[in-house]
Amino acid sequence: MLQLPLSFFLKGVWKKNLTSLKKLGLFKVEDLLFYFPTKYKDFSKIKKISELKIGEEASVKGKIIKAEIKKTLKTKRTIFEIIIDDGTGLIKGVWFGKPYLLKILKPGKEVYLAGKAYFDDFYGFYLFLVDSVLQVMIRRIFSFFM
Repeated sequence: MLQLPLSFFLKGVWKKNLTSLKKLGLFKVEDLLFYFPTKYKDFSKIKKISELKIGEEASVKGKIIKAEIKKTLKTKRTIFEIIIDDGTGLIKGVWFGKPYLLKILKPGKEVYLAGKAYFDDFYGFYLFLVDSVLQVMIRRIFSFFM
């Protein structure tokens, strides 16, 4: 069973995606089971923004208070920025070339961010996470009818 090709089980997967899996060296079910991520961000250890130190890898949780898209002056490259507040301070999340995030990340939404904290010369009092890992908190309300 583990020696069967991935295409046997992933019939609904596009050929383009199967090609991407093959480039990663994933040909059989066994390969997929033993393929481990190269990066892992631990969202169970959340730090307060006020406790962050420059250069430190950390995870924070907060509410988005501002979200905007900017363009660089020379290359006109798209930069998406959010500012989140956890009650102890503010932090900026920055992503390059991802303008679609503006539709997903709106003010008032709670998010988790993980990345390396840097000092921002322009804003001064901000620490910010560049190309940070993002996890959006989704709250679902389930109703049960009897």
